[in-house]
Amino acid sequence: NAVLNDIISDGNDFLITGCVSDTTDFLGTPVETSAGSRFIARVTLDGQLIALHVDYPRFPGALSNGLECKRTPNGEIILLTSERDSATATHHSYPGQLAVLLHLDSQFQVKNRLVVDKCAFACGSFHELKISAKGDIFLLHSRSYSQSGADDSWSKLFKFTNGLKLVASTFVVPLHHAIAEIR
Repeated sequence: NAVLNDIISDGNDFLITGCVSDTTDFLGTPVETSAGSRFIARVTLDGQLIALHVDYPRFPGALSNGLECKRTPNGEIILLTSERDSATATHHSYPGQLAVLLHLDSQFQVKNRLVVDKCAFACGSFHELKISAKGDIFLLHSRSYSQSGADDSWSKLFKFTNGLKLVASTFVVPLHHAIAEIR
């Protein structure tokens, strides 16, 4: 079983990321794992596997998922992942979730790892990973929660350097809040 979450191309090859579980034939390469495991693969334009890296779970019940990948101007890779395991558990009875940015070299070796968020309840989502021509990394975090009429929704824009250092973050005011403030 495999879930593909993102595919990008620079015109020379494709990068693909997602999650594999159980036994999977990944373009002719067998992958065997007992739980959800993040993967990143490089594939030729005609569909031949060049390289595959699978991040196998560290312990039972762990889950790791590649959500989005982008290339930096110098050919390295930024990978947005979601991770869950008992090491991120909180006072709740279910495991917590981490949003993680990985800075990989062209051979998929981790150069840097940054936990962007730890969450256990109503976590929201990280999405729209973008990299500027200068190598600055941008990421959106959106959250929406509604219970008993106490609606809450917002987005936050993050900016990181190529070394995964946070430069700035700012809230993006939801439209219904902006309209209410104008009135």
